[in-house]
Amino acid sequence: MFATLDSAVGNMYDRVNNRQIAISDTIGFIQNLPPLLVDAFKSTLMESIHADLLLHVIDLSDPKISEKIAVVEEILSDLKLEKKPKLYVFNKIDRLSDYNTIELSKKYSLFSPQFISTHEGTGIKDLYYSILNQLT
Repeated sequence: MFATLDSAVGNMYDRVNNRQIAISDTIGFIQNLPPLLVDAFKSTLMESIHADLLLHVIDLSDPKISEKIAVVEEILSDLKLEKKPKLYVFNKIDRLSDYNTIELSKKYSLFSPQFISTHEGTGIKDLYYSILNQLT
């Protein structure tokens, strides 16, 4: 079980529109959390009510990827955030050679899937422009 309930805030500079964009990292992944921690997770996510865009960062190398996406979506729904604009950011593409971006892109097309490796820096520029596109 792993949970990061601390928030971190940073900035991203939008060179296209000459503005700062606040980025808030609200939570790490949850799995088999006791009810008390699920409530803490939900209260931490309440910050997201004011967000213009949610980035759901997903560990592409996780064998339980679908189940974990479903848990996060269920909690977002409980918080009435399911209609908030959202990008799915599939991270750790450097760890797999057999993932199928076409299949995942089709399956999650409503969430403009992005494929990145923070370790190698792959896909970060595309993610940046996708964020800007969603915010304009």
